[in-house]
Amino acid sequence: MADETSQPKFKRMYVRFNAQKGLKPAIETLFPTVERRYCVKHIYNNFKVDHKGLELKDALWRCAVATTIREFERRMQYIKDLDEKAYEYLANIAPA
Repeated sequence: MADETSQPKFKRMYVRFNAQKGLKPAIETLFPTVERRYCVKHIYNNFKVDHKGLELKDALWRCAVATTIREFERRMQYIKDLDEKAYEYLANIAPA
């Protein structure tokens, strides 16, 4: 697929993982220039285990659809005002 001197020439690649600890670093090593994104549905599925309630759910989804950094930060502040631990959980997710 790839050797040490070249990158594969994929137009698109989709890899979905949740709790596999070694997969994310391996993908980042093999494909360092590939754009990465998170699935908010999967973030929410993990988030709701400890952070329940419709208001937090809706607030998380409002963050996900924010179209500017300022709007995202304002919506994250709203989550922080609702529940500090929920905010910390989300703020500690490494950027894609």
